[in-house]
Amino acid sequence: MHGSSIISSQHSENVWSQTSTWTSIQLATLKLIYCDGGLNDIVTADLRSTNLPVDAERVLLPGQNLVPGLAIESIGRKFYNRTLQLLQFPDEPPVDSVARDLLDAADMEGNVVHFRPKPHMNDEWKGHNIASVPDYGIYIAPYESLMIIVEDKGAEHQLAGEMFVTARSSARYVLSDKNIYGMTLRGTSIRFYKAVFSMAYLQAPGTHQSVTIWRYPPQTQEPLDIRHPTDRDQVVRILCRIREQIESMA
Repeated sequence: MHGSSIISSQHSENVWSQTSTWTSIQLATLKLIYCDGGLNDIVTADLRSTNLPVDAERVLLPGQNLVPGLAIESIGRKFYNRTLQLLQFPDEPPVDSVARDLLDAADMEGNVVHFRPKPHMNDEWKGHNIASVPDYGIYIAPYESLMIIVEDKGAEHQLAGEMFVTARSSARYVLSDKNIYGMTLRGTSIRFYKAVFSMAYLQAPGTHQSVTIWRYPPQTQEPLDIRHPTDRDQVVRILCRIREQIESMA
């Protein structure tokens, strides 16, 4: 069963003067609602049949719990070291590098999709100029992003706002329903998200319709942890499925 949490409905016009950090007031105004979901709310296919790219070997490290003191073969040593450093150096963790390792492992830089670090996205809504800079954006065209990654920094509030700006930015080039994917990376913990922004919503955000942002794993479960081999395998396979679903939209 899916659980849901609706973000507070307070509103104040001055909150729109700053969107580098999204707040519950902004998300409530836009009617963005988080709901706990299952894997099928994010990707539709059986993960066991996923075709893994060659680069996936660098992060899968089958059967290995990533703990200090392991003798890791050279192909996976950089990912191993960076993963440990996420916890060893919490003030300056190499989150960007680990996120990039995962994107490379899922072949997010190909003939159809590509990713960009720190893409600048902009929108105008009710006279407010809204800007967001996610940590990574995954694109199927020069200006059409369909997935974003947020590292820490307010996590879900930030992700929801940036998914909104991503959908609106994409709709400026092709007005259609937008399937937007998201991922949060906090330390070694990962969750995935998906939302469908309808054309009606994108033309009048927050007016009548709401948008459900599905969350997996749900809050009732621990997030996926890339230190653990089973979770790490699932993360890479989910990213590969998301890439395939994004490619099918091109």
